[in-house]
Amino acid sequence: MPITLRVKTDEVLVRLGGPEALWTLLNRPTYGNELLSGQFVGTIPTADAMRHPHNVAMSLWSGDGTLRGWVASIATNRPVAGAVSSYAELTKQPTVPKE
Repeated sequence: MPITLRVKTDEVLVRLGGPEALWTLLNRPTYGNELLSGQFVGTIPTADAMRHPHNVAMSLWSGDGTLRGWVASIATNRPVAGAVSSYAELTKQPTVPKE
């Protein structure tokens, strides 16, 4: 499943899905020791993740123009039923100048 990040000076936006998907805010983003982490409202449409309502969390290491790490569905029901994580790799794309 495609995932895209847009890093701005004051916020990080996430798009889970293709170009038609909506952007959402990465909540409580942290960046330290080349590791970007946070959570956002989203749905991972796989059979295992869809068993419980969930949000999405991520932890990605930055190196060589690539972010690598995990993205996981984190169950939001109580008591927490668990998480389903997947490997993610994002490659930095050139910035498109605004006209």
